[in-house]
Amino acid sequence: MRNLAFAYRILPANTDLEKLNMGEVEQNLTFLGMVSMSDPLRDDVPAAMMIARKAHVDVSVVTGDFPATAKAIAIQAKLASSQGEVKIVVSDELSALSDSQILQLIEGGGAIFSRASPEDKLRIVEIAKNSGRVVAVTGDGINDAPALKRADIGVAMGKTGTDVAKEAAEIVLLDDSFSTLVKAIEQGRLTFNNVKKAARCAMTDNASELIAILISLATQVLFHVPLAITAIQILAIDVIAQIFPISALGWDKARANLMNDRPRRLNDHILNAATVREFLMFGLLSAILAYANFLFFFARRGLSPAYIDTSSQLYAEATILTYLTLVFCQFMNLLLVRADEHESFFTAYLWSNKKLLIAFCVSLFCIFNIIYNPIIQPYFHAGPLGLVDWLMALFAAGVYLGIRLLQRHTRKHTRQAVIKLHQEAHSKASFARI
Repeated sequence: MRNLAFAYRILPANTDLEKLNMGEVEQNLTFLGMVSMSDPLRDDVPAAMMIARKAHVDVSVVTGDFPATAKAIAIQAKLASSQGEVKIVVSDELSALSDSQILQLIEGGGAIFSRASPEDKLRIVEIAKNSGRVVAVTGDGINDAPALKRADIGVAMGKTGTDVAKEAAEIVLLDDSFSTLVKAIEQGRLTFNNVKKAARCAMTDNASELIAILISLATQVLFHVPLAITAIQILAIDVIAQIFPISALGWDKARANLMNDRPRRLNDHILNAATVREFLMFGLLSAILAYANFLFFFARRGLSPAYIDTSSQLYAEATILTYLTLVFCQFMNLLLVRADEHESFFTAYLWSNKKLLIAFCVSLFCIFNIIYNPIIQPYFHAGPLGLVDWLMALFAAGVYLGIRLLQRHTRKHTRQAVIKLHQEAHSKASFARI
């Protein structure tokens, strides 16, 4: 509880109040009594604090309260996994600590800086920011304003917060609830992941289309084989077949272990060396499979694709098979991008987005109309495909999926082996020091 003692002292009538100081006044007082106030913790805070710890969000308390009060609240709030992990530093001790010592305290969370002044709060925020971390500060009073302003994310209380605190902050919590802040972190991670998935799908799809065209141009120049896919069919992949499923990724729900992931690094962008390698490599894979289906279409009929009449029905069927193979491979790519690399591909999450399933159905409906609707066929230079052609497209998509899963499995085991080697090396180094 917060405790306030009340006392009084009668001063002479001719006392100059302007010249008095607190030391002189607070003498010979008559004690009246004491009032104890409890600022109860919200019921949802302990659970939210545990989620934050699992999400590797390090939480520390910087407060003007006395150490005993701050520690009691921190223990109730589950600031640390055990009472023994709660570290308390009062203002006098804080001024004697170096920046590296303060950083060491806040790195793992669970630190309490009590009787802290606005200058102390600002110093702690500066140290955390200079270490390269993303720093969020919550506050409601005027003395919190400098720290709120300096933090990467200042969060003011909407109900109890002062106007000065709200002006200094980037975010205002309308319900003053820490659990709302934790939910916002989860939503932020989910939004970033969904945008990243959509971008990865779009880049891989565009790479496969571009590489398929480049392969076709090369074989046309060298062997007089016409293009395996037309410009209008390329456009139909992006505008008709892919736009619905990729858009539906925005409705993806959070994975069960999303809040167990570490926060992404500040330099971890959507487009980086790893993603460029990914969309080039797997774009090449789907382009090769699609072009192989194009060539095999003629081989199954005992024909050579060289010098084929581009206005013939046979060529229209061959190009639409290339189109269908690319679309199916891209559908597989989308499902793979959604799946967590650390879990099995075939999980309940694979079918958790109902809007995505509807989007697949809409895309397939459009594809069927392009292939079989006699009114629409001429606009896309399409020809009707037989059952064997559909099976060949599905087989290519299956090969694409199998190679991707094998690559993911190999990378997972390689990562685990590297981690095990690091752990063994660390254990040997520790034993050597002992």
